[in-house]
Amino acid sequence: MENMSTNALVTGAGAPGAPGIIKALREKGIYTIFSCDVVDETAGKHLSDGYFTVPRGDNENYIEELLNNCINHKINIVFPITTLSLKPLFFYRGFFMSKFEQYGL
Repeated sequence: MENMSTNALVTGAGAPGAPGIIKALREKGIYTIFSCDVVDETAGKHLSDGYFTVPRGDNENYIEELLNNCINHKINIVFPITTLSLKPLFFYRGFFMSKFEQYGL
């Protein structure tokens, strides 16, 4: 059986809860942790293994850019922690799952 790493993404890396979530994931010791936010400098950026910026969750390009980053970084689990990221991810969850399967994530 292939040993697939788990690359996790925490959205809203500048949100108050992001550092605690990232630290909790890090303590598990099984995740490579990525985070993202709309701004370049956040607390989550400095606690993560990788970081990228995305448009706001209510931007029409949010889902496409987030998905492209997930594919490029082989991210296979997403922890949306802000309302602006949760709503579009909930709405497009089936689309995300099909793309994750298509790319073997």
